[in-house]
Amino acid sequence: AKGLGDVLIVGVNADASVARIKGPDRPVNPLDDRLRVLEALSCVDHVLPFQDDTPSGMIEHIRPDVFVKGGDYRREDLPEADLVE
Repeated sequence: AKGLGDVLIVGVNADASVARIKGPDRPVNPLDDRLRVLEALSCVDHVLPFQDDTPSGMIEHIRPDVFVKGGDYRREDLPEADLVE
């Protein structure tokens, strides 16, 4: 993802969002721990947690030129796809 742009901002679902999406036993690791791991990566410029179930609000605010999601997602599975396009 870093190679596709100048600045890499990683959006991270907050704990309540993860629980709503993946179930009450999630997340396995709390938000602060997940943020610290991502912030320690040299390729990551900024980490931004979000409370909603999708990153749409973050996307609207940042208006990135490039949006990268894991390879296990399909376009039709991403509610934010229309917004990004």
